Amino acid sequence: MGSFQTQIGCNNNNDATCLRAWLQDPDGDGTFGVTTSGLKAGTYKVTFTLNEDANNVIGEPQQFTVLKDGDAIYFGYDAVKNQTTISTTGAPVGNLTKQRAVWISKETLLWKISGGSSLTYAIVYSPDAALVLSPEGIKNGSEIPLTFVSDTIRCDLRWKHPNFARLGADRAICHAANV
Repeated sequence: MGSFQTQIGCNNNNDATCLRAWLQDPDGDGTFGVTTSGLKAGTYKVTFTLNEDANNVIGEPQQFTVLKDGDAIYFGYDAVKNQTTISTTGAPVGNLTKQRAVWISKETLLWKISGGSSLTYAIVYSPDAALVLSPEGIKNGSEIPLTFVSDTIRCDLRWKHPNFARLGADRAICHAANV
């Protein structure tokens, strides 16, 4: 709930029962979020609440500033860390909780991606588990560059590695150098 809610279609500001700013977790990973571009430039206050209850507050009220009309503002809540996020540059990009690739050899992995050979790919890792998502991508890690090899999986590899079907990994084979 916050001082901006009438701008996104709620009848009143600071209304915990208005679901226009409802944080949702469609993939079930414990990270809830919503992005809006409906705010005018200005400074606003927001309070994260649970179960449409103004008395069930998460953390302290927070203030944020929209620099120009229509900027993408992301509100997030990580239920595992009990941590709230406000980003005035948009939603975090990526997912740190779901397995998206399978190594099939020291140099080769299968990865369910959209895109192709015109894009660049990398694995981002952190020995001390310090990775965080931002609107610009994954931060606090080191990258292993990948080379896109193919957008199909050979039949012999499908047979040898049946776990590809579990990931839906049928789109790309990438090679990592110096792993």
